[in-house]
Amino acid sequence: MATVVLTPAGRRWAPVPLPRPKLERGLFALLILLGLLLSSPAAYLWVTSESVTVGSSIERLRGERDQWAQQNRQLEFELSKLQSLAWVETEATVRLGMRRTMPTLYLPVNRALTPPAPSSVKSMARSNTTRRLPSTDVAREPVISGDPDVAGSTRP
Repeated sequence: MATVVLTPAGRRWAPVPLPRPKLERGLFALLILLGLLLSSPAAYLWVTSESVTVGSSIERLRGERDQWAQQNRQLEFELSKLQSLAWVETEATVRLGMRRTMPTLYLPVNRALTPPAPSSVKSMARSNTTRRLPSTDVAREPVISGDPDVAGSTRP
């Protein structure tokens, strides 16, 4: 480090070197060793504290992972239950009051018959004058259902 002093000759500022205190190498090494020894317990406590904090975080996260895995298994179980046909049938019959239907019986109609003679059609029309279908009815193939609650169904 240098100090600037005023010289009497030129009245200019000129740097003048100051004497540097010289430390012996042994003393310098001793100071560094002393600093390391004094700071090592603090460093040890800091590292230990961080490892305990990280360990507790790991345990907390493992517990949270286990809870999510349990919830996932529970949801998979509920999903499989809701997708099973037996459960759907039970819910429909018990909770919604539905009933199982009897199998539907379809009777084929042979339409390849020859049409009746025109004279027989007129005689059939005269004999059935009291029984006429409404004009909105459409002729359909007969369907016989085994369910007694379906209108117009008959049991075989």
